[in-house]
Amino acid sequence: MANSKDPFRPGSICNQVLNLIYELGELPYSALRVLGSSTKSNQNTIKKMEEKGYFRIEKLYKGKTIKLGRRNNELSEYIFPGALEVYNSAVHNTYHVPETRKVNFSNITKQTRRDRNIRVGKSAAFFQGAGIYVYSDGSKNKPNLRKSFLTGNEIAYYLSSDIKNFMSDEEKRISARSLGCIVYFHDMYMVYFLDVTVPKTSQDVERKFRIHMEVAVNRGNHGKYALSINKCVLVLEQYGLLERIFHNDENDDSGKYKYQRMLFSIDDTYDEFFCLPYNRKGQEICKMLFHDRNRLKYLPIKKSEREFETTTVDCDGIDEDGNFILSFLDCEARKLKRFIEMANYFASNGSDCIFRIICFDFQVETIKKLCTENCEIYSYTVEQVVHAYGWSEGREE
Repeated sequence: MANSKDPFRPGSICNQVLNLIYELGELPYSALRVLGSSTKSNQNTIKKMEEKGYFRIEKLYKGKTIKLGRRNNELSEYIFPGALEVYNSAVHNTYHVPETRKVNFSNITKQTRRDRNIRVGKSAAFFQGAGIYVYSDGSKNKPNLRKSFLTGNEIAYYLSSDIKNFMSDEEKRISARSLGCIVYFHDMYMVYFLDVTVPKTSQDVERKFRIHMEVAVNRGNHGKYALSINKCVLVLEQYGLLERIFHNDENDDSGKYKYQRMLFSIDDTYDEFFCLPYNRKGQEICKMLFHDRNRLKYLPIKKSEREFETTTVDCDGIDEDGNFILSFLDCEARKLKRFIEMANYFASNGSDCIFRIICFDFQVETIKKLCTENCEIYSYTVEQVVHAYGWSEGREE
């Protein structure tokens, strides 16, 4: 039985930070906001461990980072055999950036790599806090990604070099902004972390990478399973970025949507875009989403309203008055965009049909900016949905 006074006991904030540092080589200090239950308590605990020599906090470009301290040899026993070797490998892999306080034109490569390193660390902390195990490129104890996917017995987050290990040398040259992928039974979700500093990229390049990824994973499975990577998870540091993603390609005369081009627009690169907020509420949604998406999505819709004939509007239900219902509790943004586009079309043709959108309270402000007058928004808190959702064993296919 673990000692309750041991700061590195399993499940403690120190143990979570330690796991991530061993896997990634470092951890952005700001990632403490999605670990444990209290950001302030996390910060105080890490500072105490720094004073004891277990961690060290350094100020680098784009904020502080947490690394192992001088007593790192004493900590490897808390993780897994050979953990220190994994750490030494991690600090020299793609994500490690030479320490620098000032970035200028002459070391722009360091800036680009540092930006990516921060997003990798934040996304890894987010998914670990949501109960999804993180495997880095340096992990010695991780299962084979292709076998894990094909057997359907894995729920884990693999970082990007694991993806490229499938590919030929020619395919590896294709760039991608994805940070890794979540393997969830027989599904694979490409992962992106979006903030206001995300660099521009070509959707054609991202689409090409996805296609090569599908070919590479399917190669050698003897036709037993045909993988189609059609889903992605976007972790949004600010949920207002959803509006910018919606209108990424638009430039109207009013200038309302004249944004600097971002990493993503909701197009045909993927069929489904799950947009989760980068906070503890987002982690609760992530848990429910990967446990049983349909249960989460249909939770606020009456069973009688779900039973409807196929219409020209892609929705989740129709009420007794013939109004369309969409549940955005699963945070799938592409379907929301199509729903709002149909609402605009109906409104422009003089229809009095109402389009009802069910969402979380933190999404209301952003969705209002996207909707026309014929849309009605009904919201719930994450706590209300978690309480109503409950938990059960197994996974409903």
